[in-house]
Amino acid sequence: GDYIRRGNEQCLRMVQLEDWRSLEAAAEFLAVRDVNGVFVGLGDLYLSSGKPSSDPDVQRLARAVAESAREAGRLSGIAAANPEEARRYLDMGYSLVMVGNDATLFAKAAADTLMATKSGPRHRAPKGHG
Repeated sequence: GDYIRRGNEQCLRMVQLEDWRSLEAAAEFLAVRDVNGVFVGLGDLYLSSGKPSSDPDVQRLARAVAESAREAGRLSGIAAANPEEARRYLDMGYSLVMVGNDATLFAKAAADTLMATKSGPRHRAPKGHG
Protein backbone atom coordinates (compact mmCIF):
# COMPACT_ATOMS: atom_id res chain seq x y z
CA GLY A 1 0.00 0.00 0.00
CA ASP A 2 2.71 2.49 1.00
CA TYR A 3 4.78 1.69 -2.10
CA ILE A 4 1.82 2.45 -4.40
CA ARG A 5 0.91 5.61 -2.50
CA ARG A 6 4.49 6.94 -2.67
CA GLY A 7 4.68 6.07 -6.37
CA ASN A 8 1.49 7.99 -7.05
CA GLU A 9 2.87 11.00 -5.16
CA GLN A 10 6.42 10.94 -6.54
CA CYS A 11 6.22 9.67 -10.13
CA LEU A 12 5.47 11.73 -13.19
CA ARG A 13 3.54 9.85 -15.88
CA MET A 14 3.54 11.42 -19.31
CA VAL A 15 2.45 9.82 -22.56
CA GLN A 16 4.81 10.50 -25.47
CA LEU A 17 2.91 11.39 -28.65
CA GLU A 18 4.92 10.82 -31.81
CA ASP A 19 2.56 10.50 -34.76
CA TRP A 20 -0.14 12.67 -36.27
CA ARG A 21 -3.06 10.59 -35.04
CA SER A 22 -1.85 10.43 -31.44
CA LEU A 23 -1.28 14.20 -31.35
CA GLU A 24 -4.78 14.79 -32.67
CA ALA A 25 -6.05 12.54 -29.85
CA ALA A 26 -4.06 14.34 -27.14
CA ALA A 27 -7.21 15.24 -25.19
CA GLU A 28 -8.08 11.54 -24.90
CA PHE A 29 -4.66 10.70 -23.45
CA LEU A 30 -4.92 13.67 -21.08
CA ALA A 31 -8.25 12.32 -19.79
CA VAL A 32 -6.68 9.04 -18.63
CA ARG A 33 -6.61 8.81 -14.85
CA ASP A 34 -3.12 9.05 -13.34
CA VAL A 35 -1.60 10.48 -16.52
CA ASN A 36 0.08 13.74 -15.58
CA GLY A 37 0.58 15.05 -19.10
CA VAL A 38 1.76 14.48 -22.65
CA PHE A 39 5.11 14.96 -24.37
CA VAL A 40 5.31 15.73 -28.10
CA GLY A 41 8.07 13.93 -30.01
CA LEU A 42 8.65 16.10 -33.06
CA GLY A 43 11.52 13.99 -34.42
CA ASP A 44 9.37 10.90 -34.75
CA LEU A 45 6.47 13.02 -35.99
CA TYR A 46 8.75 14.17 -38.82
CA LEU A 47 9.72 10.57 -39.60
CA SER A 48 6.08 9.48 -39.78
CA SER A 49 4.64 12.55 -41.53
CA GLY A 50 7.54 14.03 -43.49
CA LYS A 51 6.71 17.44 -42.01
CA PRO A 52 9.43 19.31 -40.07
CA SER A 53 8.66 21.13 -36.83
CA SER A 54 8.64 24.45 -38.74
CA ASP A 55 5.73 23.34 -40.96
CA PRO A 56 2.61 25.44 -40.24
CA ASP A 57 0.46 22.29 -39.85
CA VAL A 58 2.88 20.93 -37.22
CA GLN A 59 2.88 24.27 -35.41
CA ARG A 60 -0.95 24.33 -35.36
CA LEU A 61 -1.03 20.79 -34.02
CA ALA A 62 1.60 21.60 -31.39
CA ARG A 63 -0.44 24.61 -30.26
CA ALA A 64 -3.59 22.45 -30.06
CA VAL A 65 -1.80 19.90 -27.85
CA ALA A 66 -0.63 22.63 -25.46
CA GLU A 67 -4.15 24.05 -25.32
CA SER A 68 -5.65 20.60 -24.62
CA ALA A 69 -3.20 20.07 -21.77
CA ARG A 70 -3.93 23.50 -20.30
CA GLU A 71 -7.70 22.86 -20.51
CA ALA A 72 -7.23 19.47 -18.79
CA GLY A 73 -5.04 20.98 -16.09
CA ARG A 74 -2.18 18.68 -17.08
CA LEU A 75 1.44 19.14 -18.11
CA SER A 76 2.61 19.41 -21.69
CA GLY A 77 6.14 18.84 -22.91
CA ILE A 78 7.90 19.13 -26.23
CA ALA A 79 11.41 18.92 -27.66
CA ALA A 80 12.92 21.98 -29.34
CA ALA A 81 15.91 22.05 -31.66
CA ASN A 82 17.25 25.40 -30.44
CA PRO A 83 16.60 28.20 -27.93
CA GLU A 84 14.46 30.21 -30.37
CA GLU A 85 12.17 27.26 -30.98
CA ALA A 86 12.06 26.59 -27.22
CA ARG A 87 10.83 30.13 -26.56
CA ARG A 88 8.11 29.68 -29.19
CA TYR A 89 6.85 26.55 -27.40
CA LEU A 90 6.99 28.25 -24.01
CA ASP A 91 4.92 31.09 -25.51
CA MET A 92 2.42 28.48 -26.73
CA GLY A 93 2.00 27.41 -23.12
CA TYR A 94 4.12 24.25 -22.90
CA SER A 95 5.02 23.39 -19.30
CA LEU A 96 8.23 21.53 -20.14
CA VAL A 97 10.56 22.22 -23.06
CA MET A 98 13.61 20.10 -23.74
CA VAL A 99 16.19 22.02 -25.79
CA GLY A 100 18.21 19.60 -27.89
CA ASN A 101 19.00 16.09 -26.71
CA ASP A 102 22.06 14.22 -25.51
CA ALA A 103 23.15 13.17 -29.01
CA THR A 104 22.83 16.62 -30.59
CA LEU A 105 24.38 18.39 -27.58
CA PHE A 106 27.33 15.99 -27.58
CA ALA A 107 27.78 16.32 -31.35
CA LYS A 108 27.75 20.13 -31.11
CA ALA A 109 30.27 20.09 -28.25
CA ALA A 110 32.55 17.77 -30.24
CA ALA A 111 32.28 19.94 -33.37
CA ASP A 112 32.97 23.12 -31.36
CA THR A 113 36.02 21.50 -29.76
CA LEU A 114 37.33 20.37 -33.14
CA MET A 115 36.82 23.84 -34.67
CA ALA A 116 38.53 25.54 -31.71
CA THR A 117 41.45 23.14 -32.03
CA LYS A 118 41.78 23.68 -35.79
CA SER A 119 41.48 27.46 -35.59
CA GLY A 120 43.91 27.87 -32.67
CA PRO A 121 47.47 29.15 -33.13
CA ARG A 122 49.75 26.83 -35.06
CA HIS A 123 52.92 25.71 -33.33
CA ARG A 124 55.89 24.57 -35.29
CA ALA A 125 57.89 21.61 -34.12
CA PRO A 126 61.55 22.36 -33.43
CA LYS A 127 63.91 21.61 -36.32
CA GLY A 128 64.57 17.94 -36.65
CA HIS A 129 61.30 16.91 -34.91
CA GLY A 130 58.70 17.04 -37.57
